[in-house]
Amino acid sequence: MSTRSLYHRGPLVTQVLREFDSLPRACEFVKRMTPYNRDKFCFNIQQTSDDHWVVSRVVCGGVEVG
Repeated sequence: MSTRSLYHRGPLVTQVLREFDSLPRACEFVKRMTPYNRDKFCFNIQQTSDDHWVVSRVVCGGVEVG
């Protein structure tokens, strides 16, 4: 029987919320959303090109925040 390492997590599954043309705008969006959703959601910011950023809600996977 194989055991899973404590450091191994499943893939990060996200739902895209909005796209932005700069990192500061994406961060500001997350700051505005966090007070309302702190207990329900975690957010992920991902750079998809030189001037394109995507903010997503984490559905499952990754490191649990406790």
